[in-house]
Amino acid sequence: MDPDPQAGVQVGMRVVRGVDWKWGQQDGGEGGVGTVVELGRHGSPSTPDRTVVVQWDQGTRTNYRAGYQGAHDLLLYDNAQIGVRHPNIICDCCKKHGLRGMRWKCRVCFDYDLCTQCYMHNKHDLAHAFERYETAHSRPVTLSPRQGLPRIPLRGIFQGAKVVRGPDWEWGSQDGGEGKQGRVVDIRGWDVETGRSVASVTWADGTTNVYRVGHKGKVDLKCVGEAAGGFYYKEHLPRLGKPAELQRRVSADGQPFQRGDKVKCLLDIDVLRDMEEGHGGWNPRMAEFIGQTGTVHRITDRGDVRVQFNHETRWTFHPGALTKHNSFWVGDVVRVIDDLDAVKRLQAGHGEWTDDMAPALGRVGKVVKVFGDGNLRVAVGGQRWTFSPSCLVAYRPEEDTNLDVAERARENKSSLSVALDKLRAQKSDPEHPGRLVVEAALGNVARALDLLRRHPEQVDTKNQGRTALQVAAYLGQVELVRLLLQARAGVDLPDDEGHTALHYAALGNQPEAARMLLSAGCGADALDGTRSTALHLAVQRGFLEVVVSLCERGCDVNLPDGHANTPLHSAISAGAGANGIVEVLTEVPSINVAAADSQGFTLLHHASLKGHALAVRRILARARQLVDAKKEDGFTALHLAALNNHREVAQILIQEGCDVNVRNRKLQSPLHLAVQQAHVGLVPLLVDAGCSIDTEDEEGDTALHVALQRHQLLPLVADRAGGDPGPLQLLSRLQASGLPGSSELTVGAAVACFLALEGADVTYSNHRGRSPLDLATESRVLKALQGCAQRFRERQASGGGGAASGPRHVLSTPNTVTNLHVAAATGPEAAECLVCSELALLVLFSPCQHRTVCEECARRMKKCIRCQVVINKKLRPDGSEVASATPAPGPPRQLVEELQSRYRQMEERITCPICIDSHIRLVFQCGHGACAPCGAALSACPICRQPIRDRIQIFVPAPHCPSGPEPDSESTMGRGACVPAKVSGAAQGGRLGAVLGGLCLLPALLLLARLGAPAAPAWSAAQREVNVLDASGVPTAQVLSPLSPLVPRKRRYTLTPARLRWDHFNLTYRILSFPRNLLSPRETRRGLAAAFRMWSEVSPFSFREVAPEQPSDLRIGFYPANHTDCLASALHHCFDGPTGELAHAFFPPHGGIHFDDSEHWVLGPTRYSWKKGVWLTDLVHVAAHEIGHALGLMHSQHGQALMHLNATLRGWKALSQDELWGLHRLYGCLDRLFVCASWARKGFCDTRRRLMKRLCPSSCDFCYEFPFPTVATTPPPPRTKTRLVPEGRNVTFRCGQKILHKKGKVYWYKDQEPLEFSYPGYLALGEARLSIIANAVNEGTYTCVVRRHQRVLTTYSWRVRVRS
Repeated sequence: MDPDPQAGVQVGMRVVRGVDWKWGQQDGGEGGVGTVVELGRHGSPSTPDRTVVVQWDQGTRTNYRAGYQGAHDLLLYDNAQIGVRHPNIICDCCKKHGLRGMRWKCRVCFDYDLCTQCYMHNKHDLAHAFERYETAHSRPVTLSPRQGLPRIPLRGIFQGAKVVRGPDWEWGSQDGGEGKQGRVVDIRGWDVETGRSVASVTWADGTTNVYRVGHKGKVDLKCVGEAAGGFYYKEHLPRLGKPAELQRRVSADGQPFQRGDKVKCLLDIDVLRDMEEGHGGWNPRMAEFIGQTGTVHRITDRGDVRVQFNHETRWTFHPGALTKHNSFWVGDVVRVIDDLDAVKRLQAGHGEWTDDMAPALGRVGKVVKVFGDGNLRVAVGGQRWTFSPSCLVAYRPEEDTNLDVAERARENKSSLSVALDKLRAQKSDPEHPGRLVVEAALGNVARALDLLRRHPEQVDTKNQGRTALQVAAYLGQVELVRLLLQARAGVDLPDDEGHTALHYAALGNQPEAARMLLSAGCGADALDGTRSTALHLAVQRGFLEVVVSLCERGCDVNLPDGHANTPLHSAISAGAGANGIVEVLTEVPSINVAAADSQGFTLLHHASLKGHALAVRRILARARQLVDAKKEDGFTALHLAALNNHREVAQILIQEGCDVNVRNRKLQSPLHLAVQQAHVGLVPLLVDAGCSIDTEDEEGDTALHVALQRHQLLPLVADRAGGDPGPLQLLSRLQASGLPGSSELTVGAAVACFLALEGADVTYSNHRGRSPLDLATESRVLKALQGCAQRFRERQASGGGGAASGPRHVLSTPNTVTNLHVAAATGPEAAECLVCSELALLVLFSPCQHRTVCEECARRMKKCIRCQVVINKKLRPDGSEVASATPAPGPPRQLVEELQSRYRQMEERITCPICIDSHIRLVFQCGHGACAPCGAALSACPICRQPIRDRIQIFVPAPHCPSGPEPDSESTMGRGACVPAKVSGAAQGGRLGAVLGGLCLLPALLLLARLGAPAAPAWSAAQREVNVLDASGVPTAQVLSPLSPLVPRKRRYTLTPARLRWDHFNLTYRILSFPRNLLSPRETRRGLAAAFRMWSEVSPFSFREVAPEQPSDLRIGFYPANHTDCLASALHHCFDGPTGELAHAFFPPHGGIHFDDSEHWVLGPTRYSWKKGVWLTDLVHVAAHEIGHALGLMHSQHGQALMHLNATLRGWKALSQDELWGLHRLYGCLDRLFVCASWARKGFCDTRRRLMKRLCPSSCDFCYEFPFPTVATTPPPPRTKTRLVPEGRNVTFRCGQKILHKKGKVYWYKDQEPLEFSYPGYLALGEARLSIIANAVNEGTYTCVVRRHQRVLTTYSWRVRVRS
């Protein structure tokens, strides 16, 4: 029985001491809880295989046995942190749906389940026996009754515990500084996938934030005051390192659904109605879709299935009500399952089975025919077989992009040649306006010239949709082209498909006509309907001379077409026949070799995918730093070459020094992929290049595991027919080792034996606990495998060389206390430095044992650039230690951060609350203030709503006057005004003291105003004191400048609290509805495309429109006031008609952007139309603002930012540096393929500025530290109560009910801003109550003030924090 992969040891699990514990009080005593932060690895000197490193809550960090030497030091207490969940299971005690962590099922009562917390707190009858399910798919383990068993109390980071910053802290000074304590107020999940993995902590300064306690194996906190966390039964917890076994599947129907699956509901209406209760609910219209095929749109958090039947109908079903419908169509890419017994059984009556079909198992193919009985004809490996649909699975699109299996589409007969034939056959009147085009098609230059002389106005007349110049350019009639150009023919006039005359010259392979058109000034980079230039068309058709002509005349070689392919992408796709074009394009000085297509393939990736060796050489000659560049899925060029069996490309990449041990997101190395695809010729090449044989993927499988799991039936001789020398090379090496019968081995067995001969560990266990010896099912293969491993050991013992496995990826940290020691041999390695590319003896980093850089570069490093482990020691080959670079003198970073925080708080206090841009210049009698422009127009205070009677202007002296001002400088007002030269130093000093004394009166004035005392007399006295001290005779108002800081204020962009972001950069969007006022659908598309371009030009994103019926990332629509949004979402209320709210958007990954259809949208500036009597709103401007929200940006405090709350009214239409910093914080910069960020951290901004300027994009200021993404919060008012509220719950505050009879009026504020109106689905204001929906937007401090006239009767404040 296979073990459950999710039940294996994973980082993030919470553990307690186990049955074999012998390590004293390292855990803080029995009952102490810790977190698994690292897994043991084969060959590690400190954490060998079957061991784990645990970070205990009380601070100790060390390693323990989890099956090592047969001992288990730990017990698994909770695995909710790694995402273990039991869908559709409800705890019958606490009623939580979708039980997280281990499940406890009563064996006595029918269908009675408990969660871990309820089970350990003695809920239900203690005399009943239970079954334990570690995961949703593990087999149950029967347990004895709890009655009479001892319970051990838990201690650690639980609710109420006192904590300080821990070993993985990376959150700056959020805790107030090193050693500051906080209290845990809640334990919850980081996201919907995990549970109990983070802790909400309130610090001494009142701030509350979320920190990791097990999320992805990180622990941000250390417990200094333990809190009780319940109990546990030691006898009932599973041993860590002993995985649970999988349940036996009754049928394939029990498999979970995935997005994109085809499903049907085949139940009766009455049965379906009962099942829908609590699983999406029942709607009578659902009966119409019984028996219809739908597509799984998504799986809800409860495990219910959301099914889409057409572009506007979706229903939520109980998963048990659906049946998976396997359907494939012609052109679908599929994979044949590799289970031989299952295929033989399923093929009975469906095409049958023959042994010749064995090589097709596990391979990828394409459906070429669908038979009437449902069977499919599939092309696999050059042959076609008939398979049952049950033998096939859909191939993942992301894998299909990396595997070059797509067949080239055959070009249809050109529509252009058909049009020419029709033109030549026309017998029209010689005076017909389109006759000139006919003569051009016939090549009659004389008649064409005669027509031009008699009718020059017909030079651009079209016939069959084309002009005479276009036809002449296509046919290469140079003389006629010259005559038409002299007659002022339109060189850039497009046809119905967007083709200009230059496009026609490229289509017709007419270089001379192309040169003539370019000399006449035609648009060299004009785009047709598919966004292709003439250069694109010439490259796609292999017209070398035309390509040379276009490149010589300066055509842009970097322009992408509709699929984001540059001309060089197309040349690479054409294969070896376009080598000349590749040479021409790569010699253009301005070519961008880092350009990527719509699927994220750079030119090097694309050349490796297609096996274009010449392109690979040319690209690396221009940009060698791209050799290890990764796609979004982690694939490098070597991955793609290995996956698609491009041996020559792999050799080139290895010669250029690529990292042969690089791994993709699934932790697969190039060796994994070569073995997986049975590319035998690449395996010896990669092993000889130093590829680590025992590197494991995300399943814990090494290349040896993969070889034995796949290709067990594929004969090795089958690859000889293709001319690949790889099988012969591998066979010769096996035969040289004395392996008998090696020529009769299958591919899997031969590769496995070869890897064992090269030092692969045949006893290495994957995450399912299976070693290669367990996977070798045939005795012959098992003996051969053991013999090869023995030969390697003998060769090593005799000193006979042989490639040993490369260094393992060690993730130890310097503060780990080691219980176990394993000897590991290391040695010097001469290679190329990964930073400066110089050949030198590399420095050995400890503890990770990596050698990556030379001594000079190592001095500045704090972390290993390969594994990101903190460096403890840097050792030369002779054993001496390399000294680290001396840090530059300067103030401590903690002090600088604290000062910056204080400065930001001061800035917020003196900023105008209306425009959030200028500083406060006027103070009202109530104590609040505003800037001069905003304050002058107000009749009531925007904070307390009191009528404004007095406006007090605030002044401070100018901070600096570098030299004596000009004579007219006395009248200068504003920032930077200077004291005239004639003012004496004594007078300046007296004035400074007096004015500062006046400013110091400001807090007192505010206090007097709140107490009801008049503020004007006190301020007048202060002003009189200033005037008395002014001995120079200069008016005080001319000497003083408005209040301003000594340095300009840094604006702050704002991100969502959960840092919501997209996980990919190639976003698609669809337009579901169009505006009904003014704009046509075509104009709407053009405006939205312009808005998307504003973001794609400064970010890694690319945007592409798809059809409305296709799935997409973003969904755009124009809706009336009462659309469904305002009913379902607590974040967005209904639209309000013309003006007011223009649009709203959802944060990632929702992707909804909704525009108010009542507005009058235009392409142009926002303005008032006196003719129509309405406001005309710029669609591009508003759409760009909402796209920013859809990408994860909230409103910015920068006054000139596009994401400012009032950007539409202020007219700022361009993206500012503020938005760029926000995007860079979320997604990185445009140079994500380079290493600019790491270079900046290494100090290259100072030492190698020319290198940074040449290789790093100017839009990414890597030599500037990004500002923090959020502004400092205002301190909470006195008498503040903190409420932690579950997300989505309605919260009501009541205020002043007992004193309303005193005729007081209630005022509500959120974060010191007044609340005046109710917003449906957002907040509701009553006379003495306020109701809100708890969500991330509504988090903050709510204050109630009860006033009677100018007297404050009472105040209350509540601080709301959301618990998801």
